This record gives sequence, structure tokens and C-alpha cells, in this order.
Amino acid sequence: MTSTPLTRRALLATATALPLAAALPEVADARAGWRLLAQQVDSPAKSFGLIGAGDRGGMISAPSDPIPRLKLKDGRVVIHPTQLGNLLNAHLDSYSRRPDREQLRFAATVMEALMQRTARRQGARFLAYEFNWHADGRPLPGPWYSSFGQSKFPRALHRLEQATGERKWARYRQEVVAAFHLPPLRSRPTQPWIAGVDANNCLWLEEYPSPVGRFSTVFNGHFYALAELGFYLQQTKDPLAREVVQGAAATLDFYRNYCRAPGRWSNYFANSTTNVPSYHSVNTSCYVGLWNLTGLGRVGTVSDQMFADWPYTTDTRAAGRIRVNPGVHQIQRPVGSGPGKPQVWKTTSPMVLRTTSRHRWSTATGTWLYMAEGPKSGFWVREQADLAFRVGLDTDQAIYTRPRPVLMKLGGPIVGYQWSADGVGKAVRSTSFSRSAVVPGTQRATLGGRGHILVTEGRFAGLWVRQGGRVNFQ
Repeated sequence: MTSTPLTRRALLATATALPLAAALPEVADARAGWRLLAQQVDSPAKSFGLIGAGDRGGMISAPSDPIPRLKLKDGRVVIHPTQLGNLLNAHLDSYSRRPDREQLRFAATVMEALMQRTARRQGARFLAYEFNWHADGRPLPGPWYSSFGQSKFPRALHRLEQATGERKWARYRQEVVAAFHLPPLRSRPTQPWIAGVDANNCLWLEEYPSPVGRFSTVFNGHFYALAELGFYLQQTKDPLAREVVQGAAATLDFYRNYCRAPGRWSNYFANSTTNVPSYHSVNTSCYVGLWNLTGLGRVGTVSDQMFADWPYTTDTRAAGRIRVNPGVHQIQRPVGSGPGKPQVWKTTSPMVLRTTSRHRWSTATGTWLYMAEGPKSGFWVREQADLAFRVGLDTDQAIYTRPRPVLMKLGGPIVGYQWSADGVGKAVRSTSFSRSAVVPGTQRATLGGRGHILVTEGRFAGLWVRQGGRVNFQ
């Protein structure tokens, strides 16, 4: 980990200090600039699926206004940079693969209209959310700004520059990127800002920056902005974007053991212990994503720990099927918000049942699967290896676009499995090792109630091996 001198007129010298809720590693000299990750952040190009020229992504178009609006759940129809950035990138991605002049015209018209509505500060442009919102229980009056949405526009502007050759898109692009180098101004709370440096010299790409300069330090919003800027960086090698990307990655690395909360769901913010169970899977996926961008072993390790801390597939993401095999099962009906009294359920035949939730309670041992049908419909059955488990590959799943090294220690036997669609594993190969070997793994998942890793080379190429014992990620 290194620090970089500030390169844009020492813009971050006025960054505000972040009150931390837990003891953290040593504080660097805030005057030296933000931390940079020594490891290169490598973001492969993101590709949207092809869409048609008339596709507006579910947003509302008006004949008198070129900018599509998003209808919020409360009925408001608003300008929403996050959704607009996704829409414009999708159209420009489609245009680059299958040119349609109408898509290029639409993207250019909307982008120009958005640029005319931006807020300006010290040569930078900020795209505004032109409606009132809230964050962490505090009002966020419109217009407000966010790295989350802003991060999508450098890439779209670069695409327009390439497609049209017009110099104005390059100027806009540079001004949009410059916004990530401007700190909050506590003395001028009406001035827009989307990024800043905390007391630990960590650069935050703020999802909900407050007008008074208060950091929100939302882990997932920070990562998604980092990833978007990483895609842009791969296309342009923009040195100003590189400083932001390397700094943002260093922040997630620095705070990895504060995002993680051992034995429970992870923290939503870095500056408080506020947490939302349904976001644990999101935070875990962010650290999987950071592994894919950096290949840092310690980042891969913390994502593994987060999988183990709490069910990755939680109530909001757990619709699917479970397999209940013959045996003795623990079941229960929750009482209020807590677990109920465990009961014993003996089954003699296998069954595959619909489920809607996978949950854990701090006052009950184990992970529980909700049975939405079958003889014990409405009950929860405790997840147990080979007895009761979710079917498919999406439980505790991670896909590694950058393969992770898997250590297979000497000894044996180690068994490789194939898994069927109905959740049944079949042993295909058993091998003992006379010496330890390291092979690449491209996925992990809980299969049959146990952790498994998909290996792509060596004796177990194309097979799943059980994680633990003599097999684990390095």
C-alpha cells in the first residue's frame, strides 16, 4: 500500500475526518494524499446485451424533453443518473456491435441535454439527482450527487467521442472525471461533491454525500462506482481515473475487516455498525468482485469468511428448491421474529420442495430453510449436509473471472464430483496426491450442504471438489 501526492492542485487537502466506530490500522498523514493499492486493478470490459433503438429501459419519454424519466415507487417521475447511465451505455454498447444511427442519435441527444443540466465547480461537472431523497435516516434534499451514478458517464462519453469524433465529448468526459478529485467544502455546503478522503487517508466514492460534507461510506455503492470507473480505465488508460480506481480499491482493502462482522451479517457503512441482513450477500459479492479486480489473496480470504459468517442467500434472494433426503431432521416454526421450538421430523423418502427463504437466527444453531410446500409446509428445516439443502449452484456462490489458486495437499483420497440439476452429487474421480499441487478454481458454491470448488485444470478439471481438509483456497 502506498500514498500518492495530490495531482490536482492539492484538492483533497481540505478533506474532512471520518469518525470511526471501531479500532482501525494506523492513520497515514492526510496531507500526503489518498492511499493507492500497489496491486494493479484490472477491470475487463463490461458488455451489455443488445437492445433496440427504441428501448428506454422502462423509463418514461416525453415529446418535449429528450431526457427519459424514471417513475419511483412513490409515483414521482424524476431524472435518475444511475438509470440513465445504464441506458446510455447499453445503447452505445449495442451501437458498437451492430451500428444503428438512431441509437447513436438518441445517446448523443440525451447526453447533451444532461450535460447542460450539470452543476459546475472548479472546472468539473456533476450530474444531479433532481429530487429529494434520504440516506441513513437523514434527508438528502435535491439536487444531490453520487459517485454511483457519475461513474457510469465517463465510459459513455468516451464511446460518443469514439463514434462521432466530436471534441466536445472529450471535454465533457474530462470534466466528469475531474469531479472525483474534488473534496467536500464544509464552508460552502451548497457546493456539489461526490468523493473525499477520510482520516485514514482512504478515498471514498460516496453514494450519498451529504451537503454539509458528511461521509456516508456505503461499501456497496463505493465498489460499484469503482468497478464502473475500472471499465472506463481499461478503455482509456486515463491517469486521473487510474488514481481514483487504485485509491478506491485501497479503501475497500483497508476496511475489509470492518465491513466484515464475524459471526453475523456485515456492516453497511464503514462509519457505523448499522447493518442490513439483505445486504450481506451484496457486500460479500463486492469483495468477490474486488478479488476479480485485484487478485489479492487477503481479499479472497475475507470474502470466504463472509460466506461463513452468515447465509449468503438470505430472505430476499432465496427463492428456489430444497432437497430433503430420508433421515432425521430438525424443524421449527418461528415465534414472532425469533426461532421456534425445535421438533424432530423423520422422513423415509426423498422430496424436492419449493423454498422462499434461507435464514439464520443469532439465538438458534445452524442455517434454516423455509418449506413452502410438502408435508411440513410453513416449517423451517435445518440445513444439513446430504440431508436438507438447497438445489442448484446459487447457494454461497462466487464466480471468479480471475481464477483463485486452490491448494490440494498431499495425501488422499480427494474426490471430484459432478452435480445434477436435482441436487444429487456423483463421485467421478478419486485421487491421492504424493505431493501438494496448486490448481485454478473458477467457482465456489454450497452443494449438498457442503462447500465445493470448481477446478479447471489438472486431474479434477471440470469437477467440483469439497472445500476443507486438504482442499482450500490459498
